[in-house]
Amino acid sequence: MAKNENTARKSGPRPDGLKQPPSKWPLVAALDVGTTKIACLAGYPGEDGGLGSIAGLGTATAAGMHKGVVVDIGDAAAAIEDAVEQAAAAAGT
Repeated sequence: MAKNENTARKSGPRPDGLKQPPSKWPLVAALDVGTTKIACLAGYPGEDGGLGSIAGLGTATAAGMHKGVVVDIGDAAAAIEDAVEQAAAAAGT
């Protein structure tokens, strides 16, 4: 994958050893919404576009779900928000 000159990393250490100032780290997240558990993994991308380092993990008991289907959007959203907030806090954001 070719790098865009506008998004090229400049300077400063990153947790995964790449050089870029902390204020420029692009934190990304993965969300797994299951019937019994919601999980959110936060991390920083690596040089090759893959996962460079894991920064935080959050989990919550799933609510508003039944057999993999959302049955109460409010409860499901609250559980997702809880998992995301935990991951963000663990990542220090």
